[in-house]
Amino acid sequence: MPIIFRLSCCAITLGTILGVISSSVVAADDCQNVLSELAQGNSTLRAENMAPRAPIVIPDSASHFAPSISPDGRYLAFYAYRTSGTPDLALLDLETLEFRYLTNTPENWEIEPRWDRHGNELIFGSGPSMPELRPSAIRITDGRATGPGTMPAVLSNGMGSVSRLNDGGSLIFVQRFGNPVQRRLAILGMSGEFRPIVADFPAGIVSSPTVIAEQEAIVFRLTNDQESDLYTLSLESNRIQRLTFNAQEEEYVSVSPAGNWITWSYELEGAARRIYGSEINFDAPNRLSARRLTNGPDDQVQFFSSVSPDGNWLFYDATVGGQFVILRQSLSNSQLPPEQLTTAGSE
Repeated sequence: MPIIFRLSCCAITLGTILGVISSSVVAADDCQNVLSELAQGNSTLRAENMAPRAPIVIPDSASHFAPSISPDGRYLAFYAYRTSGTPDLALLDLETLEFRYLTNTPENWEIEPRWDRHGNELIFGSGPSMPELRPSAIRITDGRATGPGTMPAVLSNGMGSVSRLNDGGSLIFVQRFGNPVQRRLAILGMSGEFRPIVADFPAGIVSSPTVIAEQEAIVFRLTNDQESDLYTLSLESNRIQRLTFNAQEEEYVSVSPAGNWITWSYELEGAARRIYGSEINFDAPNRLSARRLTNGPDDQVQFFSSVSPDGNWLFYDATVGGQFVILRQSLSNSQLPPEQLTTAGSE
């Protein structure tokens, strides 16, 4: 059953109806009569009852980063820097527009939430400072934090970005070892055992492992000679395939909950950082049709992104008015300019 988003398109003007696209960010709307097919990317625009609505105010926050859409498409998790300076996890219900903080720990950082494949838990980095982050998890029930999530018995600080495997417990991460320090991909099992992944890796530094839903495979980044590209690794055959071939550094990599989209950001020389991405064809995974997915003012910076399960919406963070906020962009209807979903607020 499709989810009916109640954050619908921008306020319609005659120019929009005629196909003239504004490049400015438009606030989300409260459109009671917008049909579910619009949320699914239907190109038919309906103009009635589309009064503009201001973005959702996130109280006690300065900036919002790393949106992550749940596998059912209903909840958007992200982290918000509190006015006190440390980040907490936050959640926006895209059906009811209700917002709540999931954590409230002034002494700790909680950043970069990622959903597990079932939408029951959020995996994120937590610690007293950025270098001391370790994997953590919280259980989510009906949009609320209801207790600690599932984590392996043994964890260590500084593990960096992790992703949960499809077995529902094990983590894949970048393991540091040796002197001088080297890096390799490894799996941390629920009982605390570490298992390095043995494969024919190209020379370079591995980072950002991300599990592809419904596939026994991951996407990771490999940097060598000042270049960075994306690769896939089959966890069944240990086969590695290269996805991108360019001189830019693909960063802030994300795979959609359905495993059918991969997005990242990079900045071309002399241009601001933008979100790029491609649908994934598993019959030919090394043939991405990468394209730029976002625009924006020349001075706007964009980092993290997340594609909805149906592949129709891109959620991303970007600077608006000197603050990072969350935006939404239609991937299936080029007539719709981006919508601003959040804005910072005081107590």
